[in-house]
Amino acid sequence: MVVAILSVGLWIDLSKKDDSASSTEVRRASDAEDEAARLASDIFDAAGVKGKVTKPGPLTAECAGKDIEKYYRIIHFWSIWDVPIQDLRQGMENLREKLPGRGWSVEKYGPDESPSRSLELIAGSRNGKFTAVIHLYDKSKRSGPKAPKSIINVALTSTCFQAPEGETV
Repeated sequence: MVVAILSVGLWIDLSKKDDSASSTEVRRASDAEDEAARLASDIFDAAGVKGKVTKPGPLTAECAGKDIEKYYRIIHFWSIWDVPIQDLRQGMENLREKLPGRGWSVEKYGPDESPSRSLELIAGSRNGKFTAVIHLYDKSKRSGPKAPKSIINVALTSTCFQAPEGETV
């Protein structure tokens, strides 16, 4: 099971995402990772927020119920922080306005279902192979030297892909 834990406590269980209704595209993992990196860069540019950004980059993960040697999905979790909350709020508004012009379909924009009702944007990529779930965690009402910082978290995930014949993930 693949479970990603983001720094602010968001849990995403990727192993349960159902890809049975979609056809599985054959693609090299490195090519899918490159596309995820380009999409993440496009999201960052659309936000227009110049703060600190996490560095790990896209990774491969398993697809639920499929052979882990042949099938994979791409995950890319990253965040923007260390800027004023007003800039982060404007970044979310920029994403809502600019992503459709960059080939994304914004499926949801508004408060999420969490007790904090954090601002959430969910968008699908032009080719239907990637989904971005973006949250603004506003911690501006908390003070003190150890108070958490406000942050935009991006969870970019793909549908399942199949490695080309003769290659493994």
